[in-house]
Amino acid sequence: MEGIINIKNLSNYIVRIIERTELSFVKERNDRITPHYFRHFYAIYSRQQGADIFLIQKELGHSDRKTTERYLEKVLQREQEIGLMWKEQDF
Repeated sequence: MEGIINIKNLSNYIVRIIERTELSFVKERNDRITPHYFRHFYAIYSRQQGADIFLIQKELGHSDRKTTERYLEKVLQREQEIGLMWKEQDF
């Protein structure tokens, strides 16, 4: 079965490649980093860099904005915390 190309085998192959890297964030995580993890990372990082949710939704191919919002749930919650909007240099 190892020679058959399907989504599961391809995903496992990519996971093995990722695990062999020397990237620090790979070593620091307790769970496996899967190709799907990178979709979440892409969405979160894009939002943190100021990307609009609609653009992230479009890039990820989500037909429903709520799916994208689930990816970004923690980031969106942090954006609502008013104290985090204050800049240290303002004091």
